[in-house]
Amino acid sequence: MVARDSLSPDVIVQAAVARVDLHGMESLTLRTLGEDLGAHFTSLYRHFRNKEELIAAMFEYVLGDIAGDVAKAPDEPIARIRTIALAFRRALHRHPALVGTIVATGGTESSFALQRTITQDLATLGVPTKEIATRYQMLESYVFGASMFDYLGAPNHLKHRQLRHSSSGLKEFSAASKSEKSVDSHNEAAFEAGLEAILVAISAK
Repeated sequence: MVARDSLSPDVIVQAAVARVDLHGMESLTLRTLGEDLGAHFTSLYRHFRNKEELIAAMFEYVLGDIAGDVAKAPDEPIARIRTIALAFRRALHRHPALVGTIVATGGTESSFALQRTITQDLATLGVPTKEIATRYQMLESYVFGASMFDYLGAPNHLKHRQLRHSSSGLKEFSAASKSEKSVDSHNEAAFEAGLEAILVAISAK
């Protein structure tokens, strides 16, 4: 429980992310969040005018989660793009129930800064100017599209995929469907393999 005078945007956002991680996005309302914080929900309006502002702040929280990885990215275009993509994926892996909501936001200044970085790296690679927006979209669609498919059912996404694999009757999926842990490991390995193919495609001149 958080004292009313201890409420701050950071405290509220962290509590919101924790709630969504545990119970899913549909559980998040300002009323339920106020209950988690031990404060009347109207006190949250001093920091966020509405749920949309709170969700944007949650997106910023996830981006802050990857800031260290991005700051240490190699100073080489493809390596930096790979680092950003994998850092995003790891952050979404930590907060799978947020993926659909993040995709539905209008973006934040931090996300636009990463977009500019990737755009500049594509230009450095010699990608024709008229192709840069398309190549960027290929990467963004892959990272978020794959993550939505893998995580959107959180917190039961691994159980659901395990059931789909095991119910298919295909022996090729037997190893991947042994347990939720094996499903998770297979998901991440498949994502990284696909990312490498995308990186080759978007860097072609």
